[in-house]
Amino acid sequence: MCDSLCGGSQWGQLYAERTFDMVFRLRFDFLRFARQYCVPIIAIAGSVADEYDTQTGVKGTLDRLQNGFISALPSSWIWVDEQVGSRTKLLNATLHDLGIGNIKLETAKQFFPHMSWGDLVDYILTDQGTIHTAAMVIQQAVERLRPYVCGLSDAHKEAVYVSYYKQGDSYIQRYLQRSAAEPNTGSILPGEGCRVFRQRHRLVEALCGCCLP
Repeated sequence: MCDSLCGGSQWGQLYAERTFDMVFRLRFDFLRFARQYCVPIIAIAGSVADEYDTQTGVKGTLDRLQNGFISALPSSWIWVDEQVGSRTKLLNATLHDLGIGNIKLETAKQFFPHMSWGDLVDYILTDQGTIHTAAMVIQQAVERLRPYVCGLSDAHKEAVYVSYYKQGDSYIQRYLQRSAAEPNTGSILPGEGCRVFRQRHRLVEALCGCCLP
């Protein structure tokens, strides 16, 4: 089943133990927001874990420098980037990914429109803020993907939601384009979410079975 969904070993990367330690440490936050937004806890924890796992070595250092740089910017500067900034990440602070879940700042603003840019940056950089925002993205995924996940297993759905978290609406658009070109495309595939699909049992263990059947 796993290979048919995930294309053999293409998405076989295993998470480091530090990633499961993070999920265990924050398990009650994952549970809280899963309940608040009525979304699968594995989809939230898996989304954050999939991003957190990449934050090591050179990339981890760059992520930390990026977090520090954006957090030091005045709200007014970020507002200017929102209004007239380039769509190039280097020249637009709102396109940067922040926190343990690599939340894009402009995405978070959609969910917290009344927060100032400075307060929003500070919030995302907290673990709770990242998990809160991730839960809202997953809630959006559940709503927008509802027509395409009917009949799928819980594990398959969770992996699809994780792929939406990482790719946004472009993930759905690519599926619809494939379906239009190839009528026998079949169910929407998890793609990047396969890493969560393959390691679901470890995430369940890290969450201590919180809110799971």
